[in-house]
Amino acid sequence: IADVSGKGTSAAFYAAETKGVLAALDKVALGPREVLTRLNAIWCETHPRQVFLTAIYGIFNPHDGTFAFARAGHPSGFLRRGSGDVERLTPMGIGIGMSPDRFEAMLGLAEGRLEPGDSLLFFTDGLSEAQNPEGEFFGEDRLETALAAGSGDSKTCVLLAVDAFLE
Repeated sequence: IADVSGKGTSAAFYAAETKGVLAALDKVALGPREVLTRLNAIWCETHPRQVFLTAIYGIFNPHDGTFAFARAGHPSGFLRRGSGDVERLTPMGIGIGMSPDRFEAMLGLAEGRLEPGDSLLFFTDGLSEAQNPEGEFFGEDRLETALAAGSGDSKTCVLLAVDAFLE
């Protein structure tokens, strides 16, 4: 999941270009940190510094439930256990294109295992920055609360909470 800085046609172009670069990388042989580090190197060589993107890139193994992901300046991820417990996953990381030299050293990795009933939730700031009529943002704290309090699948819990917040 990624989010390019800016809006409009140029942001859409950069997003499509990034998708192509990711498709070209040999992701089978690379872990999440390596994929994002290579994407950052390519981005820094070909884009102006004021244009950057945030991203989460991960790998999930459906056979044993293991996952690993790296977060390049993107909003936190959430792990919701089948029991209803919620954990915010925030490995370190700066946005892609922000530093050609320090990026890799600042990039962390989150790893774990999903059990039956568990889910991971990743999102862009369009969700956390949804504003109610009073101008308040939905925010990550409300998102975490919605995941912990809701029953059913994570997507439904979040969408119902955001819908109620926007009224």
